[in-house]
Amino acid sequence: MTSGASAARLSTFASLRHEGFRALSAAYAASQTGSQIDLFAVGWLAVVMAAREGAPQRAALYLGLLGLARAAPGLAFGLIGGVLADRLDRRTLFIWTQIVEAGAAAALAAVAFLSWGGIGALMALVFVGSTAGALELPAAQASLPRLVPKDDLMSAVGLTNATINVAMFAGPFLGGLLLGPIGLPGILGLEVVLHVASLAAMTRVQPMPASPDAPPRSTAGALLDGLSYVVRDGLLRWVMTLAALAAVFGRAVAYVMPAVAADVLHVGALELSWLLAARGLGTLAGSLAIASLRRARGQGTALAACAAALGVVSGAFGLQHTLLPALALAAAMGLAQFAFSGLAIGWITMTTPDALRGRALSYYLVTVSGFTPLGVMLIGTAGSLVGIDVAVVAAGLILTATAAAVLVALGPARARTVMPSERAGLLK
Repeated sequence: MTSGASAARLSTFASLRHEGFRALSAAYAASQTGSQIDLFAVGWLAVVMAAREGAPQRAALYLGLLGLARAAPGLAFGLIGGVLADRLDRRTLFIWTQIVEAGAAAALAAVAFLSWGGIGALMALVFVGSTAGALELPAAQASLPRLVPKDDLMSAVGLTNATINVAMFAGPFLGGLLLGPIGLPGILGLEVVLHVASLAAMTRVQPMPASPDAPPRSTAGALLDGLSYVVRDGLLRWVMTLAALAAVFGRAVAYVMPAVAADVLHVGALELSWLLAARGLGTLAGSLAIASLRRARGQGTALAACAAALGVVSGAFGLQHTLLPALALAAAMGLAQFAFSGLAIGWITMTTPDALRGRALSYYLVTVSGFTPLGVMLIGTAGSLVGIDVAVVAAGLILTATAAAVLVALGPARARTVMPSERAGLLK
């Protein structure tokens, strides 16, 4: 057992032996921590704005609108991000995203400091920053096979997701801790610093020009090539279906947590930061579990089970009216969500050729980011009518039922095992 535990640890952290991956991880950690600080600060700013307008019940609606502004760029530009990741130097693309995100955060800090503008101004600035984020994700994920050998790829995928998860804990925790001493403008200023630090770390990564196998196609042709690859693979189509369901009825719950904190749990900004941080700890556990894998076994079953589990714990979260069980369930939500995400991204990364990898990943990311705002709007709007707790419970029940239906529909395919050596066969 000691030998097995040691092997698992080596497998989990094997990708850290490679200098380029360490530099990318540092850059990604700084960027994602900044983004999670933004999620906390802007979410609470929306609650404050609604109260300042004398209509605190608008907070759920404002959060829904901000969720739309945050996720819509993924739908509008995510596929373009995949094309750019396949055609441009991925390091250069990542660096430019950090410049734009730092500028958007600086403008948000000014808005918070001056108490200027309304929900429209917040939505516009969130949209700009999220557009850069939509280009950042495929560039970072598609870079992994350039930085580590294939035997360490699941470790790299899991640890990259774990980086996001640590950020999901550290960002809200720092935000709640610093809200009193420096206020919302200071927290958003810290986000600027983090994006600049990310840019500096990324300069340590070697250039990653486009693959010589990338065909000189138009943007539309390149997108069709990626879509053709996605459509030809049956399991990948199920991955997209499950991703859409999990985004609408599970992932979206995180974006209405400020309303749950204020209207159901009756707590303030500090306790909200605890809820978001607990979710971040859960996502870290899920990602580290994925990082310990050297292959993706029975992925169809695992994906559907993770989606169903996310529905169960999301519904249970909506039933809570005290903080302690809500914290535990927030952690469970994060674990289920990122176990699903790690399995899906790992499978796509391991089996897609370099010339198509950015586009294949972008289709998955667009599915997630495109359907999440729909879920946020549905849950937020329903919450303003029937109560946010009722809306969250209903979303959890729907996700559980539909994920169970997908699990049955998968049939024999749900036990499929995917290995890196199968890549050529999957492309036929």
